[in-house]
Amino acid sequence: MNTAFPRPRLVVAGWLPGAEPSSAPVVDALLGSLAAGWETMGSATSMNASDDELRTAWRDVDGFVLSNPPFSTGITPARVFTGRLIRLFPHTAMEDGSRLTSEPMRDRFLTLLFSLARFRQVADSGSVAQLTRFHAAHKYLLLAYSEAGMRELGGLAATASERSWAEVVQAYRAVFVRSLARPARPASHANALAHAFGHVSDHLEPSQRQDFVRLVGRFVAGEHVLQDALGLLRGWADQHGIEYLQAQTYLAPYPDLLRLSAS
Repeated sequence: MNTAFPRPRLVVAGWLPGAEPSSAPVVDALLGSLAAGWETMGSATSMNASDDELRTAWRDVDGFVLSNPPFSTGITPARVFTGRLIRLFPHTAMEDGSRLTSEPMRDRFLTLLFSLARFRQVADSGSVAQLTRFHAAHKYLLLAYSEAGMRELGGLAATASERSWAEVVQAYRAVFVRSLARPARPASHANALAHAFGHVSDHLEPSQRQDFVRLVGRFVAGEHVLQDALGLLRGWADQHGIEYLQAQTYLAPYPDLLRLSAS
């Protein structure tokens, strides 16, 4: 497997009690693991910044963790600022810190965050060939989240040479973020797993194929065994040298360290 991960550019925005990025230990652990790549904003200064100043300061940001005062109701400065960020940076990974305690929400956020960090490198390259490789590497990840989005993005990648690069980047990023707007459904994961499994099934013993099919069935039925299924696919891809499958970010969308530290 290709285990080289980009460093995402992450801003923790909103109300920050003292020096703590959140009031939830699971979020503190997550942000601690990302410490080399995330930036804590100075809330007083940044909240008073103009829209243009924020766009300039955070034009290359991949995602935001929003932190609002606990037990607050009504309109507060932090909530108003959160609304500004949603309006100014709609095509980023953005999540309320309190929701990152949910495993599906955290997985979706991290998957999108690291995907956008990879896409930022493609955007900076100005290369249609790199965009094509990016789309191919994210095919099964997109299939798990939105088959319609996967197909729309495929069309954008296929016709990228016919449009300006800035237009392609903007359109592709917008559709990608929209495609990962919600956690993937178990049935959609099962579909992506089945497609990925097709690359290795001919190399396996009948008992291995049966075990994998049963494992996916257990996942669809509600058991938390998705990582077990993905781990098997990673192992088989490496064992049999299946390069296309090894390149699929779906099998490892972000570092395992984050998964472990945030659980």
